[in-house]
Amino acid sequence: MMVTSSPYPTVLTAPNLDTGGDWFTSILWAFGADVISPDRKTIIVNSPEGAAALEWYHDLIRKRKAMPVKQVTGTIMLNDFLTGKVGSIFAFPAVLARVAAANFRAGSARRPAGPKSSTVPVGFGTILVLSKSENWEAGWEFAKFIGLNPENAAFWNISFGQLPARYSYRDTASWQAYQSDQPLVHTYLEAQKDAALTYKGPGVPEISTRLGRAIEAVAFGKQTPKQALDEAARDAQRILDRVNKRMAR
Repeated sequence: MMVTSSPYPTVLTAPNLDTGGDWFTSILWAFGADVISPDRKTIIVNSPEGAAALEWYHDLIRKRKAMPVKQVTGTIMLNDFLTGKVGSIFAFPAVLARVAAANFRAGSARRPAGPKSSTVPVGFGTILVLSKSENWEAGWEFAKFIGLNPENAAFWNISFGQLPARYSYRDTASWQAYQSDQPLVHTYLEAQKDAALTYKGPGVPEISTRLGRAIEAVAFGKQTPKQALDEAARDAQRILDRVNKRMAR
């Protein structure tokens, strides 16, 4: 999604898992690419479609000069927007409260569709319950307490700036009040109809961080999109194979 007063958005460039995770996956989808194969065994981010996605990223920064060439984290991006340094950002709904409190008016719009897709990442938070943790039963009880009770889920989502995972949860009184008071969220709710889950499987923190480093290299002109993704895909495959091998023991 975009919070915008400009046709060109600011994007993340810091070499971390946020940059290479959901943010970049959304751009990959737009070009018909993905991070990993459907069987979850092969890193495919360096496909021709993946290279085209990172080329778009490169051109946005270095040719269209939509933003300064610098390391940008989610916090830096939001602060640059709120202080008027940039006019448009890709943003998840977690930032809407701060945007709504800005000293200027802003609107929200769907991220422009790419050549192959307009699908965006699902806009709700996740509660991870580790299967091999010492007290996983308590984790599941907490997840059920939040996720299976509409009022609890609404409170969770409003507090953290997320969207209800189930459409029926939007009917709770607290969410209806929030939705009425926060007009910026309506575009996100509409976009959720065409949302999908990004890869959250084995090795994802390391893989996403490696992709973040590739994006940084391209943003700063140190590598071409193809070079950066070829090297990142090689390293990410090693990460995936190592983690899968360890989990199979």
